[in-house]
Amino acid sequence: MINEEEVLPLDLIKSILERERGKLESVKKRIDTIVGIIEQVDEVETSFLNKFRETKKLNNILLFFFEGSDVYEEISLIDQELKTIESRYRNEGSSFQEKLRATIFDENKLNSYREETLKFLSNQSTLLDEMRKKQKGAFDNAMMNLKNMINAISRLLSSPMKIAREDLQGDNLKRLLSNIESEIQQIEKSLPWEVSDLLKGEDETFKGVYKKVETILSEHIRNLRNIFIENGLLNEIEIKLIETIYSLARKEFKFNELMELIRERIQEEDEKVQKALISLSEKGFLTLKVIVE
Repeated sequence: MINEEEVLPLDLIKSILERERGKLESVKKRIDTIVGIIEQVDEVETSFLNKFRETKKLNNILLFFFEGSDVYEEISLIDQELKTIESRYRNEGSSFQEKLRATIFDENKLNSYREETLKFLSNQSTLLDEMRKKQKGAFDNAMMNLKNMINAISRLLSSPMKIAREDLQGDNLKRLLSNIESEIQQIEKSLPWEVSDLLKGEDETFKGVYKKVETILSEHIRNLRNIFIENGLLNEIEIKLIETIYSLARKEFKFNELMELIRERIQEEDEKVQKALISLSEKGFLTLKVIVE
């Protein structure tokens, strides 16, 4: 038979359960807060690591791409900076793990840990952004050099050169010019003109590409230079002027401005330069305008 003194009223049981539920909800809320902090740090850290891996991968490809060229040293310096960032992260990362274990159930300390960690990761992420800018800057400047060389060759093989071809002696020479034109077009199509394009291929496929293309283009420019001179199409000073003007990668100049730029690059008398400019205009390699205001 049940002793009536041992029976707890239902309202008392309910009250006890409510208190216990409140304690559990408080614990759950605290745990959720802790988990939220850890997940936030983890998300930022994962983002940083993904950015680092991609930046590192791109730099490795750039090292292959510029191997043997003057740009290689610039990319090597970026590689050293990336190694410093990686080393700093590894050192700080181990410290983060120790702090996490020591503060995981201390919300105040955990919040302090979060702020410290997020600040560090933010700073390192900013440094990675700077590395990406340097990578893009080095790549863009180098590719502009190739673009200028391609443009110079293309201009020499464009309409003025097509007219000049009629004066060239021998089918072999005409065939040579056509081959150069075809090869230049293929090179231009095959090159990665955006730094992000490098991430679409395998590292080894880009090995030494920049230096090889630069050498090929330089050889074509020298060959064309010799062809023009040997066939009497252009003289030495006209060649120098064309190479100088094309290297400036601009379409239009004021005459006095152009003369000043030429003086900085070519040691020739102004009278000879002006005569050569008129000759190049007559041959169709450039256009001289007279504007009366």
